[in-house]
Amino acid sequence: EFIWKRQELQNTHISQPEKKRHVLVLYTGGTIGSKWSEKGYAPAQDYLEIAVRTFPMLYDKDYELNEEIEVDNMKPLVLPLTIHKYRIVYYIKEYNPLLDSSNMSMSDWAKIA
Repeated sequence: EFIWKRQELQNTHISQPEKKRHVLVLYTGGTIGSKWSEKGYAPAQDYLEIAVRTFPMLYDKDYELNEEIEVDNMKPLVLPLTIHKYRIVYYIKEYNPLLDSSNMSMSDWAKIA
Protein backbone atom coordinates (compact mmCIF):
# COMPACT_ATOMS: atom_id res chain seq x y z
CA GLU A 1 0.00 0.00 0.00
CA PHE A 2 1.28 3.44 -0.86
CA ILE A 3 1.35 6.47 1.43
CA TRP A 4 -0.25 8.72 -1.19
CA LYS A 5 -3.31 6.44 -1.12
CA ARG A 6 -4.06 6.82 2.58
CA GLN A 7 -4.46 10.39 3.74
CA GLU A 8 -3.94 9.54 7.42
CA LEU A 9 -0.49 8.04 6.66
CA GLN A 10 0.92 10.87 4.59
CA ASN A 11 2.81 12.52 7.45
CA THR A 12 3.70 9.41 9.49
CA HIS A 13 6.69 8.44 7.34
CA ILE A 14 8.80 11.52 8.04
CA SER A 15 10.77 10.20 11.05
CA GLN A 16 11.90 6.91 9.46
CA PRO A 17 14.55 6.67 6.74
CA GLU A 18 13.34 5.19 3.48
CA LYS A 19 14.73 1.95 2.07
CA LYS A 20 15.45 1.77 -1.63
CA ARG A 21 14.99 -1.36 -3.74
CA HIS A 22 15.76 -1.87 -7.44
CA VAL A 23 13.64 -3.96 -9.81
CA LEU A 24 14.02 -4.93 -13.46
CA VAL A 25 10.70 -5.21 -15.33
CA LEU A 26 10.87 -7.44 -18.39
CA TYR A 27 8.16 -6.34 -20.79
CA THR A 28 7.33 -8.77 -23.58
CA GLY A 29 4.18 -7.00 -24.79
CA GLY A 30 0.61 -6.78 -23.64
CA THR A 31 -2.27 -4.52 -22.77
CA ILE A 32 -0.55 -2.00 -20.50
CA GLY A 33 1.92 -0.98 -23.23
CA SER A 34 -0.51 -1.08 -26.13
CA LYS A 35 -1.53 1.83 -28.33
CA TRP A 36 -4.45 2.21 -30.67
CA SER A 37 -3.68 1.28 -34.28
CA GLU A 38 -5.72 0.63 -37.42
CA LYS A 39 -5.93 -3.02 -36.31
CA GLY A 40 -7.02 -2.19 -32.74
CA TYR A 41 -4.79 -2.05 -29.68
CA ALA A 42 -1.32 -3.49 -30.18
CA PRO A 43 1.93 -3.43 -28.16
CA ALA A 44 4.06 -0.45 -29.22
CA GLN A 45 7.82 -0.23 -28.86
CA ASP A 46 8.96 2.33 -26.23
CA TYR A 47 5.36 3.18 -25.25
CA LEU A 48 5.14 1.41 -21.86
CA GLU A 49 7.43 3.90 -20.15
CA ILE A 50 5.37 6.79 -21.52
CA ALA A 51 2.16 5.14 -20.31
CA VAL A 52 3.57 4.35 -16.85
CA ARG A 53 4.51 7.98 -16.31
CA THR A 54 0.81 8.95 -16.53
CA PHE A 55 -0.23 6.76 -13.56
CA PRO A 56 0.57 8.19 -10.10
CA MET A 57 0.50 4.70 -8.57
CA LEU A 58 3.25 3.58 -10.99
CA TYR A 59 5.39 6.71 -11.15
CA ASP A 60 6.23 9.36 -8.56
CA LYS A 61 6.84 12.44 -10.71
CA ASP A 62 7.89 14.51 -7.69
CA TYR A 63 10.67 12.21 -6.49
CA GLU A 64 14.17 13.31 -7.48
CA LEU A 65 16.32 10.54 -8.95
CA ASN A 66 19.60 12.41 -8.55
CA GLU A 67 21.79 9.42 -7.77
CA GLU A 68 20.12 6.94 -10.13
CA ILE A 69 21.66 6.42 -13.54
CA GLU A 70 20.55 4.95 -16.82
CA VAL A 71 21.40 1.27 -17.22
CA ASP A 72 21.71 -0.15 -20.76
CA ASN A 73 19.73 2.84 -22.11
CA MET A 74 16.92 2.20 -19.59
CA LYS A 75 15.82 5.26 -17.63
CA PRO A 76 15.04 4.75 -13.94
CA LEU A 77 11.42 5.09 -12.82
CA VAL A 78 10.25 5.24 -9.21
CA LEU A 79 7.10 4.17 -7.38
CA PRO A 80 5.54 6.30 -4.64
CA LEU A 81 6.80 5.60 -1.14
CA THR A 82 5.08 2.60 0.47
CA ILE A 83 3.72 2.64 4.03
CA HIS A 84 6.69 0.45 5.00
CA LYS A 85 9.10 3.15 3.80
CA TYR A 86 10.23 1.40 0.63
CA ARG A 87 11.13 3.40 -2.44
CA ILE A 88 11.09 1.10 -5.48
CA VAL A 89 13.30 2.21 -8.37
CA TYR A 90 12.63 0.18 -11.48
CA TYR A 91 13.79 -0.16 -15.05
CA ILE A 92 11.78 -1.46 -18.00
CA LYS A 93 13.56 -3.73 -20.47
CA GLU A 94 11.49 -4.40 -23.59
CA TYR A 95 11.51 -7.58 -25.61
CA ASN A 96 12.09 -6.99 -29.30
CA PRO A 97 9.83 -7.50 -31.10
CA LEU A 98 7.00 -6.97 -28.63
CA LEU A 99 4.42 -9.73 -28.66
CA ASP A 100 0.68 -9.73 -28.14
CA SER A 101 -0.20 -12.77 -26.02
CA SER A 102 -3.46 -13.23 -27.93
CA ASN A 103 -1.41 -13.81 -31.10
CA MET A 104 1.43 -15.89 -29.65
CA SER A 105 2.30 -19.46 -30.54
CA MET A 106 3.98 -22.04 -28.30
CA SER A 107 7.33 -21.20 -29.91
CA ASP A 108 6.86 -17.52 -28.93
CA TRP A 109 6.22 -18.55 -25.32
CA ALA A 110 9.33 -20.76 -25.39
CA LYS A 111 11.47 -17.87 -26.73
CA ILE A 112 10.56 -15.49 -23.93
CA ALA A 113 11.02 -18.21 -21.30
